Order: sequence, then structure tokens, then C-alpha cells
Amino acid sequence: MMCTFTLTVEVKIGMLLREVVILAKLKAIQLDMNIRFSFNGTRVFVSPDADIEKVIDRYHADCKKIK
Repeated sequence: MMCTFTLTVEVKIGMLLREVVILAKLKAIQLDMNIRFSFNGTRVFVSPDADIEKVIDRYHADCKKIK
């Protein structure tokens, strides 16, 4: 079964991708589930056991594909 819900996290203007990924990872650990979100129009996937550097590298690779 798959469920979808909205999670609101306070993200301030000017926050770096790394800061947002860390917040998402902490929430993923707390909820024990994967989190997907959009950062500057590009989708980002974070799991509870995700490597933050790999998530950021993947984001940059996806950004290059889109351009």
C-alpha cells in the first residue's frame, strides 16, 4: 500500500541544498520512510540511510541532464 501526504518543513530563503537534505534525512529517519521533494525545480530523493554527499551529487547530475 502506498500513501501520500504533505509534510511541511520550514526552509528559509538562501538555505543551501546540503541544509535541506540534512533536514529531509532527519525527518526520514524520524518517520522511517523515504522522502521526495523538489529543490529549485529538480526532484530529490532521500532515504533514512542515504549518504548526504551522494544525494547532493545526484542532484547536480540531474540538473545537468535537464539543461
